[in-house]
Amino acid sequence: MSQTAKASTATHIRPIQAADLTALKAFLSELSPGTLYFRFGRMSVPMLTQEQWHELCEPHPQRCAQFVATQITGPGRYGIVGMARLVFQSSDHDSPDSAEFSMVVADHLQNQGLGRQLMHALVGEANRRGLTHIYGDVLPSNTTMLSFCKGLGFVSRACPDDSRIHRMTLSIRTQKFKDVTASMAAPDRGDARLQA
Repeated sequence: MSQTAKASTATHIRPIQAADLTALKAFLSELSPGTLYFRFGRMSVPMLTQEQWHELCEPHPQRCAQFVATQITGPGRYGIVGMARLVFQSSDHDSPDSAEFSMVVADHLQNQGLGRQLMHALVGEANRRGLTHIYGDVLPSNTTMLSFCKGLGFVSRACPDDSRIHRMTLSIRTQKFKDVTASMAAPDRGDARLQA
């Protein structure tokens, strides 16, 4: 990321679009090995086909919702500094009213509240679609993400596919959810390495 991008404080969160392909590739290529590991389970950018790259930027609206956080890097230019997605009915264990979330934040912007803003976008989309809960599978070594989720009202359960992994679940249609979404709109400093 350029020094101009690092100095920018205005961040815009919006749905991903086809024109984001180059910026998305640049964003992922600049993530540290540790950040990549917590997000993708490997310390390098996944080897994707051109079709898979395009699917990331043009997700099917019935299967996925994806958001990016962008910052202006110069006249007519922007960079991606975070992304978050919801995948609907991603496994046999899912109900039609649930979605799996994931997110990743640029290393230089971790622990500055951007993850909270991205989560706010995700839960807003889940609520708009009438979902009852969202969840993310988190490695036990990703203690920062576990703490972040618990602070927002997520409950930890064992993942059905691997009991060593934490399945962090947030119920949507409760008063606690309304309180949580209100808190997500406020800045927070506890979201370093937000990868599920």
